[in-house]
Amino acid sequence: MAKLFLNRYFAGTRFNMLYFLMV
Repeated sequence: MAKLFLNRYFAGTRFNMLYFLMV
């Protein structure tokens, strides 16, 4: 369960970073 949470957290930060770079 913790692993899933970490995976989702990292995916979220990665998406935000990509979005920031695109904008």
